[in-house]
This record gives sequence, C-alpha cells and structure tokens, in this order.
Amino acid sequence: MIKLLNKSRFFISFFLILFFSFTFIFHNFGETITSNNNLVSQEDFSINSQEQQRLFLEDKKNVALVPNAKEFETRHKARWAVSYLEAKIIETFQKNLSPKIAYISYCFYLAFLFSLSFLLCILSIEIITKQKNFKSSLLYAAVFLFYLYPLNFQIQEEFSIREMLAISGCIYFSLKKNLGLYLIFAIYGVLNRETGLLLTLIYPLINYKKNLYFIPILILPSVFILFNYDLILQKEFYNLDTWFVPPSIESRSIFVFYGVQYFYCLLRIIIYILPTLLLLFFTKPERNFNLLVFIFFVYFISLFLGTPITNIYPYIILLPIMLLINSYAFKNIKGER
Repeated sequence: MIKLLNKSRFFISFFLILFFSFTFIFHNFGETITSNNNLVSQEDFSINSQEQQRLFLEDKKNVALVPNAKEFETRHKARWAVSYLEAKIIETFQKNLSPKIAYISYCFYLAFLFSLSFLLCILSIEIITKQKNFKSSLLYAAVFLFYLYPLNFQIQEEFSIREMLAISGCIYFSLKKNLGLYLIFAIYGVLNRETGLLLTLIYPLINYKKNLYFIPILILPSVFILFNYDLILQKEFYNLDTWFVPPSIESRSIFVFYGVQYFYCLLRIIIYILPTLLLLFFTKPERNFNLLVFIFFVYFISLFLGTPITNIYPYIILLPIMLLINSYAFKNIKGER
C-alpha cells in the first residue's frame, strides 16, 4: 500500500490541490456574483445566477480585451499579451458551453494553474530534498493549501495566479538547468505582468557561470521592450509613481499610518510570511537556499512598495518561493515507517 501511495503521490496531491483551489475560487467568485441576489424563488435564483455568471465572464473577457483603455495605469498596460490570450480562452468557453458550464470551466481553469504550479514546486522540492515519497508530497500539499490564505479575501485579478505559475516553472527548470523551458515560463511571466522582469534573476543566480547563464538577462528585457515599445516612449513610464504606490495617496501608502485598518492589513501580511521567516532559524544555509531567500525578499519588497497595503492578494506570488524555502527545513522527513 505504501509503495502504491508513493508511486501515485503526484496524482493524489495534484487533484487535492485542484479541487481545493476550485472550491476557493468558485466560492469567492460566487459570493461576488450573488451578493445582491435576494430572490426568494429557487428557480428564479438559479436563472438569475446563470445570467450573472454569463455577465461575469463577459466582463472578464472585455477587461482582458481592452488593456489599453484610458482607465488602465501605464504599467498595467504592459499586461496585455497574456491577458488577451486568457480572453480568448474565456471566449472559447462561452461559444461552446452553456453559461453555467462555462463559468465552472473557467474556475477549473484557474484551479488548474494552481495545481500545475504546485506540481512544479513538488518537482523542485524533490530535487532539493532528494525525497520521493507520499508523506512528503502530502505535507507540502498541506503547506501549499495554507499558503492559499490570500484566496480567503477577494480575488481581484488573475495576473498573480499566472505569475505564481511562471515563478514555479522558472525555479524548477533553473534547478534542472533547462534553459529552453525556463525561457518559456519566463517569457510567459514577462508578458503577463511587469514584475515578470524579476524572473530574469532566477536562472542566472542559480546557474551562475554555467553555460549561457547570462542569456535571460539579454532575452527577457528585449521581449518586454518588443511587446511594449509604445509604453517605453511615454514619459509616465519613467515616473517612479508608475511603479510604486505614491506616498501622497494616504489611504494606499505604506508610509502613512492611518489607524486600525493599517494594522489589520499589515497583520495579514505578517501572518502570511511569518512561518517562512521562523523556519529560517531551523535551516542550515546552502547556496541555493540563500539564493531563494534573496529572491523572496526581492519579490516581497517589490510587492510592499508596489501594491496598496490593503491588498494582500498579490502576495500569493510568494507561495512557490516560500514553499521551496520551507522544504530545506523538512529534509529529515522519512518516507517509510
């Protein structure tokens, strides 16, 4: 039985994450859709919900198809490429499925991105710990589910989910020294959101002085400029307020104390990263461990300075990095009784 569980560790843990994240996403979106629905009749409620689900997907598609609209901030316009691809995925669901099934399929699609990210994390962890057993996979699945904590709050966008996948893939293929597949995930991340440029760090740091380790430094910024050359020519692109939350906006700034709300929002962030910070004291430093810690703080600082303190959701991109850092503290887990 134990051997069977060990062999099926990827399958079991993958679907555990898939269905768990699906319930999170479905419930979160559902609350948004039905929050103002006070109809008494169950039949009317069902009909109205399906219409709301259709409108919800239509809104998601329309937002993705108009990335250059005036209401988008300058840096957000750099997110058009992968966003456009997602709009086409939604459109495919709408054309071939009923509103209800299309909505469910979209939720499963996002859940699949979480599961794929987890699978890449597990593969990275097995390289780090050299442990290939069901116990370890189940433990890391539980930790992964804990780090889905930001999903308890409103899912404000899908960029963070896709960036989390890009980070997971880049770390795994950097550890495997597979430059080609690393670049696929890195380009996906760069075209998904402007913070994807930070993926440029991962392969060169982990594979420093290896063959062609410098290639991402040349390719990724070039891809970003090629797809967003029109933004590069705008003055706003070089304004610091474009990339950081301006201190002048008191309700959004990390620099201005504004009462209980500030403390509550800061506490949510501390709760999220505290287990990882505590486990640092139980981990023997290694080269790749030190690099992951460095990458973690680079991403954390970019989030802390670049997003409103009231918005914890983007911090979910730290999940794969924190999970891999944690794995160094769990190396002594045994697979057999």
